[in-house]
Amino acid sequence: MAVYVTPPIAVPAALIVLGLWQVLRGLWPKRQGQTPCCKACGCNLTGIERVRRPECGRELGAKAVVLGERVRRPRRNAPGLTLLLLAATPAAFAVRSFRKFNWYAHMPASSRIFPTERADDELSGKPWAELEARVQTRGMTRKDVSSFVDMCLRQLADHEKHT
Repeated sequence: MAVYVTPPIAVPAALIVLGLWQVLRGLWPKRQGQTPCCKACGCNLTGIERVRRPECGRELGAKAVVLGERVRRPRRNAPGLTLLLLAATPAAFAVRSFRKFNWYAHMPASSRIFPTERADDELSGKPWAELEARVQTRGMTRKDVSSFVDMCLRQLADHEKHT
């Protein structure tokens, strides 16, 4: 029976999503009332009978006018900001654990061969170590071994050209 563990980033990610949703609802609440307003700039159009809007200069039309005003309440942002702050600390630890995790052990061997071809890459030692462990434990397919040998021979030929 398999035991599933929540990844360390799942809880902070959920808190971040909920926090952002709360903050956005606080900044852009639903429209309330029947007051005609400009859809683009939000200015109140009560009593205006012009063809153009006074604030933004756009033409008035059926699609350009919405009913209701947005009543912003800054206190509604507090729960969202609290959730975002609560998520910041675990998210920082989760990012650290993601960086320390050995991703090469879970990648197919064919995708590990190409990063080893670049000698200037600072991470080129990790794929080499993982490939060596796979070769010793016979965890590579025949095709992967063939690709690995071809890549090694290419690197050897390049090294001999430069010396």
